[in-house]
Amino acid sequence: MAHKNIVLHADWIVPIVPANVCLQDHTLVIRENIIDDILPTSQWNPKNYEDQIEEIQLKDKILIPGLINSHTHAAMSLFANYADDVSLKDWLFDYIWPIENRLLSSNFVRDGTELAVAEMLLTGTTCFNDMYFFGEETARACIDAGIRSTIGMTIIDFSSNYGSSAEEYLRKGQIIHDKFKNHPLITTAFAPHAIYSVSESMLSKIAILAEELDVQIHMHINESNPEISKSLEETGNTPLQRLDRLNILTERLMAVHMVETREEDLEVLDSKGVNVVHCPTSNLKLGCGIMPLHKFKERGINICIGTDGSASNNSLNILSEVKLASLLAKGITKNGSILNAFEALEMATINAAKALGLSNQIGSLEKKKYADIVAISVNGIGSSPLFSPENQLVSKGGQNKVTDVWVNGKRLVKNCELVTLDIQSILNKAKLWESIVKETQ
Repeated sequence: MAHKNIVLHADWIVPIVPANVCLQDHTLVIRENIIDDILPTSQWNPKNYEDQIEEIQLKDKILIPGLINSHTHAAMSLFANYADDVSLKDWLFDYIWPIENRLLSSNFVRDGTELAVAEMLLTGTTCFNDMYFFGEETARACIDAGIRSTIGMTIIDFSSNYGSSAEEYLRKGQIIHDKFKNHPLITTAFAPHAIYSVSESMLSKIAILAEELDVQIHMHINESNPEISKSLEETGNTPLQRLDRLNILTERLMAVHMVETREEDLEVLDSKGVNVVHCPTSNLKLGCGIMPLHKFKERGINICIGTDGSASNNSLNILSEVKLASLLAKGITKNGSILNAFEALEMATINAAKALGLSNQIGSLEKKKYADIVAISVNGIGSSPLFSPENQLVSKGGQNKVTDVWVNGKRLVKNCELVTLDIQSILNKAKLWESIVKETQ
């Protein structure tokens, strides 16, 4: 789809690449769906463009790359606040899996994904890495909204309303991959749930298929101490030792949570080029602990950030996660300089793009990359005075208002309002599902 050339005149641009740079009074040019140029506004000349152009003044706004949520379960937005103040085991076995068994359907996933996408767009997320059932519905909702996503080919040994066996989940996942493999907004990744819920034989098969299909692997790993203890008790090996033997530990892997991490784990992860996904709010809410971000950073391991699903977070605001991750790292290490603002933002941009295998397309504001762009206002109480735009973004943790969002060159949020989604319809469906959930309790 062709788009008119769009010219964004911003007070500040934080391109992420090159690193540690904040450009003042710069202009970004979008030609169709690609970033064509970034230059000082004083050098902008419309005569250099023969085609139709639309100039947009973004005074008191910061332009950043579209944010990437590296781990979520989008449709579970319909379970936000459903199971609070309980531990991970009780949350999963006593609340989430039982309610999913009763309510999971294609309609549930479609409506829940639309609600999640609306929240993510309004808080600056332009791409998310999803793990849930009925992936085709998630993909369709994303395409209709215009947001970018990596759809998990979710695999688990338990039966659900989506499938009766791991083999059936695998077949359905491969169908999704084939159906959307050429779509500009959709990629896929294998998404085995966890070491305790997917057999070793299936994991071994996934490792082979990931190479054949050239896709990533997205998996919960070392989320809690009981996960490791159970693995040691049953097999004599830690989850990571088992996954290494099964050839899962490669640069394709996005290891989500990694709360319980030992020194020997870090060595293996580093040597294999594994990506890790930090989900601080979810891990704190469920009492799992805190991923030692500083230890991964010291070894140069690629660190991304995710909200997890709304059921274990109650929010999909990725900048809120960036702030929390930054503060936790500083508090744990008692070192205020352990993670600067640019590095914190990298976790939700270029690091995530790298982990998804998309760093040549998104994750930074560079020429020839797709125009996934977010404008954030810093004009208001709480935003002034402004000495450091990049620190403002991190320290406010999403409090600054996202005013405009472009994905693939298409404007999806305009002056704080959704362009492609009917917010009232989405809210009406959410209220209906709220009633249904209450009735099933």
